[in-house]
Amino acid sequence: MVATALPCHLRAVVLYAGIAASLLIAGCKDAAQTHYARGRAYQQQAEYDKAIEQLTKAIAAEPRHKKAYVVRAVAYHSTGEYDLAISDCTKAIEIDGDDAIAYASRARVYWDKGELEKVFADCSRAVEIDPNLGLAYAYRGYVYLRRQDYVSAIADFDNAIRTTPDCERAYLGRGETYARQGQHGRALVDFTKCIQLDPNEAQAYHYRGRTHDVQRRYDEALADYTRALRIDPNYGEVFVDRGHVYLERKDYDRAITDFNEAIRMIPDSGVAYWGRGKAYVCQEQYERALADFTTCIEIDPNDVDAYHGRALACCGQDRFDEAIADCTWAISIDPNYSDAYDGRGLAYVHKGDLERGMADFNRSIEVNPNSAITYINRAWACCRIGQYDQAWADVHRAESLGTTVPEAFLKELRTASGRED
Repeated sequence: MVATALPCHLRAVVLYAGIAASLLIAGCKDAAQTHYARGRAYQQQAEYDKAIEQLTKAIAAEPRHKKAYVVRAVAYHSTGEYDLAISDCTKAIEIDGDDAIAYASRARVYWDKGELEKVFADCSRAVEIDPNLGLAYAYRGYVYLRRQDYVSAIADFDNAIRTTPDCERAYLGRGETYARQGQHGRALVDFTKCIQLDPNEAQAYHYRGRTHDVQRRYDEALADYTRALRIDPNYGEVFVDRGHVYLERKDYDRAITDFNEAIRMIPDSGVAYWGRGKAYVCQEQYERALADFTTCIEIDPNDVDAYHGRALACCGQDRFDEAIADCTWAISIDPNYSDAYDGRGLAYVHKGDLERGMADFNRSIEVNPNSAITYINRAWACCRIGQYDQAWADVHRAESLGTTVPEAFLKELRTASGRED
């Protein structure tokens, strides 16, 4: 078909229309860039609602503005609008399937939603596109960490640090991995580096405190836990851990205060109830201890520590049959749980059944040869039946394990045995 020429008077109309359309497109792009720049500025200032407003205008002006989708996704993520954040990242990926930042940004949202397989897939795609994208390596490292694949986790955190030396999340993750492997020195170095990069990273102080705690460096642990709580006063897990340090140091009132705070923030924290119950036992507040250990058991019916703790509280009230029942139940859950044998042995001795008591103490030591408290308890039982050589041997063994034997018992043993040792 041959095109029919337009009349001259219409040619000018079409020409002007084409020019106007070109100017309109250019104007839309300029408007999109203006709104995008404003949105980024607001996002960087943590004014997320304003950022979302400007970025939405940018997208309205230029519907395929992939950067605006990614930045708006970050703003939505920051306000807890996870599904909207994922939708924006997905739109950016539809526009450009090789946008590594969009994949990494979506992975971060999936992480907060607990969808670890999606985190892994998006991070793997991101580093495939851009092998120097440190944040993607860091989040994939965290997935490996949760899978307990520590070798792969360390490799990814190393890559994150190599490509992005100021990636504090990578130091935090690598430190946690080292801590789980018992490499406490390396863990401390990484947590400290994370804190240097971000002095307000409460989690780094928490984890460094735990590492000090494991090494029985309680002053350093308390300092780090307290610093974490100054940054985040609602960090319930830190109250739990600091409470246990106070418990270890026999500062029971402070321990109970911290466990109270932990329970207020994390009502289903069995470890907080256990810690408070243990503090109550040490203060001889047995009814309160019984209530806390019972709550532990309600939270987790297989919590052997809670059965043992409740047994000790029962012993404190001379309820020895109940103590024996709780320890027996704990042993049925874990036949190698030495504390339950020790607790049951204590209850049997108090009932006057020395034979069964001694058998349980022997079994406890067989399972755990480094249980200092069991050596003390067995020494006490041996003293009652006149086996003084064994009693003194157990006292010395307990002391060699770094435990102080109660002076009242030592006095009783010296009198009964006629020895000073």
